[in-house]
Amino acid sequence: MSLHVNSTAHVLLVLAYKIKLVEVPETVFRVTRTLEQNATEVVHRWQHVAPELPEEIFIRTTMEVVNGTVSSQKTVRATFLALFLGDASTLLSILNRRLPELSLITFLNRFQESIWRKMIELETPAAIAFNPYGGMMAKISPTATPFPYRAGNLCKIQYVTDWGEDRLTKRSYVEGKRYGEKYFAGNFERLVEIKTRVDSGNFFRNEIVFL
Repeated sequence: MSLHVNSTAHVLLVLAYKIKLVEVPETVFRVTRTLEQNATEVVHRWQHVAPELPEEIFIRTTMEVVNGTVSSQKTVRATFLALFLGDASTLLSILNRRLPELSLITFLNRFQESIWRKMIELETPAAIAFNPYGGMMAKISPTATPFPYRAGNLCKIQYVTDWGEDRLTKRSYVEGKRYGEKYFAGNFERLVEIKTRVDSGNFFRNEIVFL
């Protein structure tokens, strides 16, 4: 049985399931880099390499504001979290060739640097997470599931912050369409049709639900 849920905001009801356990060798690692440790260059390199890595490798990165080495100064720390379905020696062989930990890139991504500055300026807690695509994600048709961003998309960017108030309100189709067409692309109208047919009373609702 294959389960597809597009975000934590959706509700999935499972009536029955079976689990078959299969032993799989796996290797995990966690590496951190601050701006002073070439985080900008490493993240820039990651965004081009991660979607093209073998399907057995998944490396996501998160960015958050932390205290710097100098008192009262803030910096941004990038954390790379990886899971590899294989042994450590094979993983090291691949990453030493495709994504060296301290690879220096001569071109600095100015857009990324502007993000770091804005994160440090914000007074509320903020974080960004990048999940690479490619692999199996690229093999699925954009119309096979509600989530349309498949082949040709490098990664998903998640922005995390806290605004400290309840914004869950009932919205109209027009209001929901502004967000829905950006997130679901050509699948939006199909989802509206299904939502109208099976949940006309809007029992399953959330801030990002389109009705």
